[in-house]
Amino acid sequence: MSEENTAATEVQEDGSADEAVHYECAFHILPTVAAEEVAEVVERVKDGVKDHGGIITDEESPEIYDLAYAIAAQVDGANRSFNSAYFGWVRFSLAPAALAEVTEGFAHTPELLRYLLIRLTREEQKRSFSLFEARRATERVPVERAKRMEDVSGETEGPSDHLRTRQVG
Repeated sequence: MSEENTAATEVQEDGSADEAVHYECAFHILPTVAAEEVAEVVERVKDGVKDHGGIITDEESPEIYDLAYAIAAQVDGANRSFNSAYFGWVRFSLAPAALAEVTEGFAHTPELLRYLLIRLTREEQKRSFSLFEARRATERVPVERAKRMEDVSGETEGPSDHLRTRQVG
């Protein structure tokens, strides 16, 4: 067993070891948090995992993100609706016995709008994924296609080129 796995192994009262399990916590941080304070919120989330014997294995720093739908939450005693949030995630290994305490910490972090905690499969543990790199790659595709079209025809293909109307009369 590696030193990393030993650190995330918890010994139960009966002397048996509770092997670490790999998890991912994806979260939305309130957009009202100042951009320079977002990293502090993430550090508190990670510290909550580490304080219970967890080991951070991967992460993606949050970036502001438009939400697919508005999320209502009670903030400072008032119901508010948010259309954007900082989105990020952390992956960690942790003894399952400590999961309830870690989750309780997430629930009591007032800057978190929402979070989702999942247990990773072995295949998911092996694959690293960066949402923001993937988004940037797909955002470049239309620009590159337009550039190729310009090189071929000398003109750029605009959105109206895809819409055709028929005149009657």
